Amino acid sequence: MESIGEKLRQARESKKITIKEVVQDTNINPVYLTALEEEDFDKFPSETYLTGFLRNYAEYLKLDSDEIIQAYKGYKIGESVTPLEELTKSSKTSYAFMASSFFNKFKMYILAGGIALFVFVLVWGINSVTRGTVNIKDSSSVDQKKDKFTAKNSDNISKIKQLNLQDNKGFIFISTNEAFQFMVDDKEVVVIIKDVQRNAKDVKLSTVTIETRPDNKKYTISMEKATTLEMNGLTRKIHLSLKGIAEKKANVQVKVDKKTGDDKKQLVADNKIPPATSTTVEVKDKRNLRITFVVTFTQKSFFEIYIDSVKKRHGFIPAGKTISWEAKQFIQVKVGNAGGVVAKINGKIFPFGKAGQVANKVIKWKKDIANPNRYHIVVENGK
Repeated sequence: MESIGEKLRQARESKKITIKEVVQDTNINPVYLTALEEEDFDKFPSETYLTGFLRNYAEYLKLDSDEIIQAYKGYKIGESVTPLEELTKSSKTSYAFMASSFFNKFKMYILAGGIALFVFVLVWGINSVTRGTVNIKDSSSVDQKKDKFTAKNSDNISKIKQLNLQDNKGFIFISTNEAFQFMVDDKEVVVIIKDVQRNAKDVKLSTVTIETRPDNKKYTISMEKATTLEMNGLTRKIHLSLKGIAEKKANVQVKVDKKTGDDKKQLVADNKIPPATSTTVEVKDKRNLRITFVVTFTQKSFFEIYIDSVKKRHGFIPAGKTISWEAKQFIQVKVGNAGGVVAKINGKIFPFGKAGQVANKVIKWKKDIANPNRYHIVVENGK
């Protein structure tokens, strides 16, 4: 009998649709799509998520979603410890009958428990008002909301916008008390708009006051005159200028100096870069994280690579070829001849192994325990 994953994959391949296209059409994370096709159901946080994604994917592929769901339930009944009641979903009538029987049997205990619960809530409420505070148990969801709120309001920022630079240049229209952020090399730069002063008589005299993070420096930028930011840890300079202004709003241009010849020489000087399995960046928004992976084949080798769960290459690569990729979350690499490749992860050489060895590695970001804004690239053995 054809399995669930095989049915989904064959339906997709018969329509000549890639995982990337499915992601664009359904907004389902590629990790979950791959998990469904590979029947790796443990990757889902709950049964509700799993069945929801499974139904959406089946309907997208024009399959009978009810049949797929029933097939999954049959699979789980035989293969997992998921409660049978949750998988089979009894009818409303049976649930009502069970609830009625349960209540009639234990109604005295239920009533007593209800009264006790009411008294407890009443006393707890009075104590909370008296103390002026309410204690909440530690939970990741509460901590995440608290961290998000603190990060957003520590500088009284109403909104943070993403600016993607193209050819080291970008424009953004932004208001007072908003901020924009962009990446220069491996460093995140955040610019906060503190004040917009529009000169009604002469627009050329208008100014915008900004603050930068993480350097915490103040600057004043004016119309058509570039202001250079001095950022610690950056070899390239950043120039900001005002291109347009309105009431509490400004059109800001960002220019970043191109890499100099010395920078390029340093990147080429492979023998001067020590082997490393990790690199470190500091960002406030993890969406800015990127992993660059460049591999040069010195010998013919079997090679397979997944970028954020999407397969990009599979097969033998001849000697002398250099290929590069960029990922947001993680990269999985399988190499048949580890000594036949020279790989660089975010500019640093990583040795996969000796000639003839088989290597299977996963490259991903890991948050620093001591600093929530610091991330390290780690390389782990793949499954």
